[in-house]
Amino acid sequence: MPDIDQALRVSSFALEPYRMSVARGNAPAAAGAGADWFGPLPPLAPIAPKEVAGRQFDFPPGFNLGTKPRAYEPIGFFELRALADAYDLVRIVIETRKDQLARLEWTVRPRGGRGGEGDPRVRRIEAFLRRPDGETAWDAWLRALLEDLFVIDAPTLWCERNRAGGLIALHPIDGATIKRVIDDWGRTPAPPLPAYQQVLHGLPAVDSASIAIQPGVTATVAKQTTYTPGAQSGVFAFIADMQTGVSPAATASYVDLSVTELRR
Repeated sequence: MPDIDQALRVSSFALEPYRMSVARGNAPAAAGAGADWFGPLPPLAPIAPKEVAGRQFDFPPGFNLGTKPRAYEPIGFFELRALADAYDLVRIVIETRKDQLARLEWTVRPRGGRGGEGDPRVRRIEAFLRRPDGETAWDAWLRALLEDLFVIDAPTLWCERNRAGGLIALHPIDGATIKRVIDDWGRTPAPPLPAYQQVLHGLPAVDSASIAIQPGVTATVAKQTTYTPGAQSGVFAFIADMQTGVSPAATASYVDLSVTELRR
């Protein structure tokens, strides 16, 4: 019969932290001369495939399945346009900037000194730009494009081409109907893959490659970011700053126009 004292005897072991090491997954314990007492521990082992390296931002799974443009942004196209139309100061700034840009004179010249003033290509381009869509004069055409540039940062042109691929017209279309598509790394897919979709009546209507539709030519007006698939318009920046208590006295700067110029 076994000894009762031996059966009740419990094996003891040291519980001092410096005599123990903890590892998670397949990661080895952190090496070092320290005791690692309540230490940081090694990081979790990566679980994503190696091809994920280089992803631009942490976009939601199924990003391209959405049917609403700007679906993952805190402020939508409707709110941006509503503010630009309802707030007089913002509207005055936008229209003033449109007037200034529409009054600018422009010329067409060959690059690198190739060709002379009588180059027939120059005359063809100038004739094209006088009515870029074949119907609307330059000033009115430009103002429509600038409206979507300043308000929603989505100026969009549809490039109409003939059977030979030659450019016939540049038609402004509502940038609020355009949804961006991203690739596995969060960037714009290269042709011939679709880079944009036009959403009509809540449904994806047309796929477009980046060479067929040209949205978001925003120069320095928009705030460019790495953590969203698009930029932020001047009106969006105005709303964001107002929410944080910035004075509206700086409103004009959101469309690259100083308050001094506005007063003039």
